[in-house]
Amino acid sequence: MKLRKSLNKVLSIILLLYLFSCQNDNNNQTNGIINEGEWRSSDLLINSDNFSFFKDNLKGVRKASNIIEADSILRSAILEHENEISSEKFIEILKIYQKDFYNSPESSAFANEEMAVAFLRLSKLDSALHCSQIANLEYRKKNDKGGISRTELITAAALSFKGDFASAMTHQMIALEIYTQQKDSVGIYSVLAELSINNFNDKRYETAAKLSEKVLQYAESQKDTFLAADMLNTLGAVYHQLKRDDKAKVSILKSIELRQKLKDDFGLSQAYGGMSMVNMSEQKWEEAADWCKRSIAISEEIEDYRNLTTIYYNLGTCLFEMKDFEKAEVIFKKVISLSDSNGIKDVALIQSLERISGIMKAQDRIREQNEYLSKLLNIKEELFSEDKIRIVEELNAKYMISEKQRKLDMIALEKSQLEEKRLIMAIALVLVIFLSVTLTYSMFQRSKNRKKLFDAEQTLKQELVNKIQRELEFNKEQLNDFTHHLVEKNKIIHDLENKLINKVKSEEYQQKLQNPDEEDVSSLLQLRILTEDDWSKFKIYFDKVFPGMIISLRQTYPDITGSEERLFLLMKLKSDSREMSEILGISMESVRKNKYRLKKKLNLNENTTLEDYIHSF
Repeated sequence: MKLRKSLNKVLSIILLLYLFSCQNDNNNQTNGIINEGEWRSSDLLINSDNFSFFKDNLKGVRKASNIIEADSILRSAILEHENEISSEKFIEILKIYQKDFYNSPESSAFANEEMAVAFLRLSKLDSALHCSQIANLEYRKKNDKGGISRTELITAAALSFKGDFASAMTHQMIALEIYTQQKDSVGIYSVLAELSINNFNDKRYETAAKLSEKVLQYAESQKDTFLAADMLNTLGAVYHQLKRDDKAKVSILKSIELRQKLKDDFGLSQAYGGMSMVNMSEQKWEEAADWCKRSIAISEEIEDYRNLTTIYYNLGTCLFEMKDFEKAEVIFKKVISLSDSNGIKDVALIQSLERISGIMKAQDRIREQNEYLSKLLNIKEELFSEDKIRIVEELNAKYMISEKQRKLDMIALEKSQLEEKRLIMAIALVLVIFLSVTLTYSMFQRSKNRKKLFDAEQTLKQELVNKIQRELEFNKEQLNDFTHHLVEKNKIIHDLENKLINKVKSEEYQQKLQNPDEEDVSSLLQLRILTEDDWSKFKIYFDKVFPGMIISLRQTYPDITGSEERLFLLMKLKSDSREMSEILGISMESVRKNKYRLKKKLNLNENTTLEDYIHSF
């Protein structure tokens, strides 16, 4: 009764859970249905200035059966047109999309990821970091490996432009681990390409060269022209730092050729910047300045300000070396202005402040020089403080990582031990099953073998019995044949006796009687008396038919004579008196007397006949 009540409770709980899940499904389906007042009247569709290029796509959005489908169509449209819009406009559209269209974790992650890329182009690195981190958190909640790896790389790019190459490489390694787990070779080599650039920026030129050559080899094998162009440009910069300017020029010119075919403006800007640095190292200032101007023109045209401060500084350096101090000062001030607007405090900014201070000192502009020197000092102190903070943060991060790693190692060890225990238990179970099966099979085989052995023994016994039976039958036949032979032999003797009697009556015999022939008498006597050889053969045959009887007879009656023994044996064969008379060569009367004497010797009472006793012996 208790069991039935418990079962009813369990079934009730399962039913409630099922109804609750069905209700949630219905709610989810209801939320997916388009609500006319919810999004069709939003700014997304009203503001034609912002979304004029979406006209064709908006038709599909309006025809969508639910909000999720509409969102998917709109996302595809945004990605399709992102390169046709300025970065500022693109960010504005994404904000409207995120605010007024369909607010969900998926849409939030998508919008923040795309905004992070746009802010990165504008060199608004803090905003890029903020958006990429929000998107990364959303992707981690969903365990979206692709989204996690993409946002880790965006974060790494922002940190790299800020000059924090160590932290950038940490985020790149996270992305690399994900791609490695997924066996995504394209993702793996794209991260290796970024790592080569960061190693170059961190002045690890040999490592950067090895990584770049490895990625270039992969790109060429896969005919990935875009990636190959990237790596050729990076290799050019690396070779330049390793004082291999001939190789640097060849790599960068190849990269420029590929970029032009691909119409890759951002890549061309980078390659032109690389060629300017090679020419600067050769002190070809005019050529270097020309390459710088080309790079700046493209970057400003595509509104990609990531490398502008460095390229402007290189241009200012070229002008400074060409003794055009006025233009150089303008360019260095441009670098300072860009750094202030973007919040970038890098080598280009410091060196620009140093250069402009030098120009002002040479021109005896002490007040202005002091202003820039003061700014330079503040930035250096700020960078020094930031370096100290970063070092502390790195140490803390390393400690946290080591602590986390220790915990992970402990978890891994426990997991390994648990797996070992499970493995041992599994092996033990397999061994038990194996031994049980083996034992069962062995017992079955043993039983089977025993049965075979038993059957074989029974067959052998039966064959032995049959053989003995056949031998007994054969011996009986031989004994009967021998007995018959004796009878026949005695018949012959009897016939000879009759002939002799008839001869006695004749005159011829009377004459011989008076003069008997000794040889004939001897032959007659031999015929009348059975030989020992005959009786020996008889006993051999008899013993085969009745094994051990003769010995038993002699042990029971040790004083029995040879003639009595013969009479006993013939009676055992159920021979009648006439047959015994003929075999033994005595008269019927003698046979009768011998039987009487034998009964006396055997001490038989009057109620027991000699024949019955002998037959039962």
